[in-house]
Amino acid sequence: MIGRPLRRREDLPLVRGAGRYVDDLTLPGMAHVAFVRSYHARARVLGVRVPSSAPGLLRVLSADDLPASVRPLPVMPFEDAEVADVPHPILARDEVRYVGQPVVAVIAESRAQAVDAAELVEVEYEPLDAVVNPGEAPETLMRWERTAGDLDGVLAGAAHRVRGHYRIPRLVAAPIEPRGVVVDYDGRADLLTVWASAQDPHRPLSQLAHALRRPADRIRVVVPDVGGAFGSKGAIAVEAAAVAVAAVELRRPLKWVEDRMENFLGAYQGRGIEADVELALDAEGRILAVNASILADLGAYLLPTTPIPPRTAGMLMTGCYDVLAAAVSVRGRTRSPRGHTAARAGRRPPTCWNAPSRRRRARWVSTRWRCGGAT
Repeated sequence: MIGRPLRRREDLPLVRGAGRYVDDLTLPGMAHVAFVRSYHARARVLGVRVPSSAPGLLRVLSADDLPASVRPLPVMPFEDAEVADVPHPILARDEVRYVGQPVVAVIAESRAQAVDAAELVEVEYEPLDAVVNPGEAPETLMRWERTAGDLDGVLAGAAHRVRGHYRIPRLVAAPIEPRGVVVDYDGRADLLTVWASAQDPHRPLSQLAHALRRPADRIRVVVPDVGGAFGSKGAIAVEAAAVAVAAVELRRPLKWVEDRMENFLGAYQGRGIEADVELALDAEGRILAVNASILADLGAYLLPTTPIPPRTAGMLMTGCYDVLAAAVSVRGRTRSPRGHTAARAGRRPPTCWNAPSRRRRARWVSTRWRCGGAT
């Protein structure tokens, strides 16, 4: 098959409007889930009061209602990086750390009834100071460092040295289709089936197996048509684990599909990086050395894929150039927005700061770096 064109099979139903996405799935007896989310950037959770009844209400789940076996989604470890043990809880228990963090899951017969019942849930908060600047954050979530060559010697002998501080803000991935799952539990076969809007079935499978402490062969993950992801669906939503717990308890299929406001509030974001970068160059503008210190805004908690983008940024800081020396350090700090993961190239755009073309190197040395870097 190498070198031969492959005929695409998925286009025709999509262009005809016959695609089948998670929200198109309807199972017999299916109920719906809505989430009560924090409206504080950081606060203690002092108590949760749930309605005794509401039209169509089936169940209300807080962190105290989750089985003791349920744990946060796993965080990907690296042998060459220090990663803190600060995983994202399935539902907030004692503290919320960002606006939009799920606190309570509400299950009802219809989506509208679930949303209405969620508005009746009262959460008592004690507001705390939010962490706004990652540079002032008290908690370091990850560290990564790499050096090569005689950096001090190359810097001392360079004809030119240029340096600057650069920042790329966070972004919302905003796929056309927001996140969602449909979960069905077959008690006779002890099989949990999860239809998920995801980038692949394998990572959600392993992440749910970890969080639910459930054998992987007792979970089946199906990914139907997906309306975009841009990296934000590489990790399963923490809400999916709560929906799975409720589906097993109620023995009914459940659907959760977030709306656009929830996607802006709770979905995983990307970018958010600051860097102090110095280059050593010879008289003709050839890059001799790179010295970079990167500060990554990793949000309030670590998600399964959170350590990947900042580590990738550090690994790619020398670009494709044959430099004589390099030193790159990466610190990932906590802050009060939601979780962080890859989004649209996963840290590759920031690392293009030090990748000018050979043809335009002389101009770039004199002006382009100083005005914000190559794009």
